[in-house]
Amino acid sequence: MSHTRQTNAECPCPATSPIDHDELVIISMTDSTENWYIVKRPAGNCEIVSNLDGGEDKPEIIEQWGPFPSQGEAIARRVGLIRAGKCQPQ
Repeated sequence: MSHTRQTNAECPCPATSPIDHDELVIISMTDSTENWYIVKRPAGNCEIVSNLDGGEDKPEIIEQWGPFPSQGEAIARRVGLIRAGKCQPQ
């Protein structure tokens, strides 16, 4: 099995692309120490909270899902829980 290196002329990327074609670059948009959770409250509604919300008074948690790596993923999962009847919409 041989590997041929693609030249910039063959690349469908913009000519100004700063990424070497042999590298995999992963860019994280959020701090890796921050996780997001979905918590169900006694009224049946679900809230999205960060693990950084530690200082506030928290009402009773009935059920919890997570951690999720981003707030967006937690929101998408909450939509699924609402559709499944496990949470009430706010």
